Amino acid sequence: MRSAAILGQVGIVVAVPIALGAWLGLKLDEAIGTEPWGLLASIFAGMIVAGAGVWGLIKKHLEANPIRPSSDRAREAGRRWEAEIRQREREEEEASERPAPPARASSTNGVEAARPKAERDMQDER
Repeated sequence: MRSAAILGQVGIVVAVPIALGAWLGLKLDEAIGTEPWGLLASIFAGMIVAGAGVWGLIKKHLEANPIRPSSDRAREAGRRWEAEIRQREREEEEASERPAPPARASSTNGVEAARPKAERDMQDER
């Protein structure tokens, strides 16, 4: 429910200045005859006001909900996770540096060895 309220605030803070700017721009263009420059300039000004309004909402939300530092338990879990990743990367690097095992000798010209084992077993059963 709270996120819907925040979303509604953002929508209003963005829509109202832009819509008001468009309306004022149209009225300005009618009065002065500068079509479409008054409309474009006032929409741009409305977008700047909307951006400032969103910035204010974000600042207000962050002040009300400060980001708390991670707990020691969470930090330790992160360190363990990073160590696991580094270990896995080291193992993969070492495996890629090892020479490949020699190819199996085959009674055929290599075609038999290229087929998957399950397919060869099914062929042998027939």
